[in-house]
Amino acid sequence: MTQYRLRLEPLRTGPGGHVRAGFACGEELLDRYLVDQAGQDMRRGFARVIVAVLPGSDAVLGYYTLSAASVVSYISYSQI
Repeated sequence: MTQYRLRLEPLRTGPGGHVRAGFACGEELLDRYLVDQAGQDMRRGFARVIVAVLPGSDAVLGYYTLSAASVVSYISYSQI
C-alpha cells in the first residue's frame, strides 16, 4: 500500500498560491466555496481555511474551515 504524507496549511491565494481550480469533492457547493469564496472569507477575517496538499505540490486535495460566525451541521439520520 502506498502511503502519502499530507501537509495541512493555511490557504494561500493569488500568484504562487494553492491551486484550487481542479478541486472536486463531489459536493458542488463545497467545490464552489473553495474556488470562489474561501479566499475572500479569510481576507475579511470571517474564516480560517486549512488545505491538505502533498509535499512539493500546491494542488488542494482537501480542506476544512473554521468560523465563529456560524456552525451548520448536516446529518443523515437514515445512515445512523
